[in-house]
Amino acid sequence: MYLTFTQNLFLALIIGFLATLSPTIGLGQATGKGLDKNAAEQPMYRGGVAGGDDSQVAAESAMPVDLVHFAASREPSRVIIRWRTAQETDITGFAVEYSPDGHDFREVGWRASTAARGGQGEYVYQLPTPDGTIAYYRLRIVEADGSYWYSTLRHLQFPGAPWAVAAAANPAGSDRIALRLEGLPGGEPITVRIADMTGRLLHTEVHTTVGATSELRLPLYLSPAAYVAIVERQGGDRQTLKLLVSR
Repeated sequence: MYLTFTQNLFLALIIGFLATLSPTIGLGQATGKGLDKNAAEQPMYRGGVAGGDDSQVAAESAMPVDLVHFAASREPSRVIIRWRTAQETDITGFAVEYSPDGHDFREVGWRASTAARGGQGEYVYQLPTPDGTIAYYRLRIVEADGSYWYSTLRHLQFPGAPWAVAAAANPAGSDRIALRLEGLPGGEPITVRIADMTGRLLHTEVHTTVGATSELRLPLYLSPAAYVAIVERQGGDRQTLKLLVSR
């Protein structure tokens, strides 16, 4: 059984909505020696850059600390990073690292070890809300001899800046189809699709916004009926609009 375009679109929108219900998205809880239940796919790395050729996968028995919990959560104006350790031995401290894409990380915070030798530690670090709609975090655990290793990643999603799409006229004339976009930066490419009410795709084109308010005139003729306009930004953020066309 094949789904129509409208059914596929509706399903995608529902999945996107459900994803917003859980602001904290992790890769599994850490369960010991820094390794979580996805350890086979998300190994810990000692030294170098995680995943790079100059890294050495750290064996569980070599870890001088148990990272029993590591989480990132978002609040209205800040991000909270929390982690808990056990059996700390010769740990200097923990660098909190951030990346907007999950590849290029930079250090954004530091917590010195507070646990007694062989003891437990509880740590919290607060950060401002980053730019963008997604952020990745990890810990770099530094040992007394200068060597270090990385935790697995945690990432958070953030709502983007509000934007809106409306018909310049609704109903519109058959040959005067125009959409008004508000709240988007200038110079951003967007994709506009027009479908009929059965989900059949009638028209697709890419526009570049010219400022906070842009009016897009679509070069097509539509018979009098109801249609669906879908405006999609880079990254998949989209809005839909019911468009009425009269004679």
